Amino acid sequence: QGDKDGNIAGVLGIHHYLWIRLDLPWKSFSISRTKELEPPHLWRAWSPESVRQKVADVFSRLKAEHVQFGMDGVRNVWLVKPGCGTRGNGIKCFDNIRELLCYAAGRRKGAIAQKYIENCLLLHGKKFDIRSWTLVSNWNPLTAWLHEPYMRICTERHSLDADGLKNQFKHLCNRCVQVKSGSYEDEDSELGGNMWSVETFKGYLQDNFEGGESLWKKVEDQIRRISLMCLHCVQELVACTRVVAADPLSRRI
Repeated sequence: QGDKDGNIAGVLGIHHYLWIRLDLPWKSFSISRTKELEPPHLWRAWSPESVRQKVADVFSRLKAEHVQFGMDGVRNVWLVKPGCGTRGNGIKCFDNIRELLCYAAGRRKGAIAQKYIENCLLLHGKKFDIRSWTLVSNWNPLTAWLHEPYMRICTERHSLDADGLKNQFKHLCNRCVQVKSGSYEDEDSELGGNMWSVETFKGYLQDNFEGGESLWKKVEDQIRRISLMCLHCVQELVACTRVVAADPLSRRI
């Protein structure tokens, strides 16, 4: 936490986490819910300049070692979804750790928190994903058949501001979510359509980027690799014919 000038006021500690857990027996903890949470004494001894330098050093190491550093962005947005479920139910975006933990801890079943791809590829300013269906006809040896994918596009322009994070029509590409928007068009067209075929997408790449055909070839190869990697991860856990859906996202180039 810090003020508008970036001066350090404190950090989130375990006592902050305990403070928001409504389901925990508070009598077993020495800290009271009504007690003002003071920042750790360690941080008081550090100057803002030294903290900024340490943060800069960490970011330098991350940029060198974290392959997804360019996708993370600077808004610290996270996606929280149920441990099980479909059709976008229960999925929310957060940029506030307390709100995130409150939501996750308040669910009866488990929740998964994953880093949001802030620097995502957009179509006409809107977020999209690629729905790919894979048929597994044999797990040993692994034999998989990839059906031609299609693009699912949000109905509203992408935004990471506070109000935008609460808007599902900006962030969840699921058709069953987007169809509730008054501007949803279930057609294969660059002119307002929200479900594009591969041919329509290839036409968009050809019109807007040099070598559009080769760009799609790279995307297609990535889809194959991602699908195989996912299947190899669960190969020892399943032993029947299965149809698997995957929604790969591409980072902005």
